[in-house]
Amino acid sequence: MYVWGIARVDGKAKVISQIYLGSPEKVAALAGSQAQELSELKVEGFGALWVANEIDQGIDLCTIVDDVVSRAE
Repeated sequence: MYVWGIARVDGKAKVISQIYLGSPEKVAALAGSQAQELSELKVEGFGALWVANEIDQGIDLCTIVDDVVSRAE
């Protein structure tokens, strides 16, 4: 299973990075907390928006923020 970083270069979509995550079985095990101990972890700078969206869906962060922060008039 691969994750691609894509950006526009000269107006065209181009793969700028590619990371192999492992077999689909390994990725499923990691997602299901059935993973073996990791021997190495490399952190990349992309994916923050996806993670924020996953957190929002899990705890409904937007509603929490809307309840705490007053709307500007």
